[in-house]
Amino acid sequence: MGFLTKRFQVKPEADPIEILLVHVMPFLRYPEIKEAAQRLLEHEAIRLEKAGYRVREFPRLGRPADEIMKVVRREKPDLIVTGAKGLGAVARFLLGSISTKIVQQSACSVLVVR
Repeated sequence: MGFLTKRFQVKPEADPIEILLVHVMPFLRYPEIKEAAQRLLEHEAIRLEKAGYRVREFPRLGRPADEIMKVVRREKPDLIVTGAKGLGAVARFLLGSISTKIVQQSACSVLVVR
């Protein structure tokens, strides 16, 4: 979130910047983990709203790249900002990379932040 607040500053005279905050959790049996993820999403949304952004939250369950792309296809954002975990070549080959899948599947621009 620090990247957004530093690089895309909200100006009062401009149209508000809307952030679609997507957080995807795998299917888990432990409700405590899901609740912690929900609190994290809410905390980040509040931080962004205090910085002047308009925020919409999208908590999801499932495979991250698939769920993110569902939101992207429905909401049609101008830009997707995603993080990179920095997997090595072997791990990326075996596990796949969420950011790589998003870059390959998206019809809009994607910014991958390290």
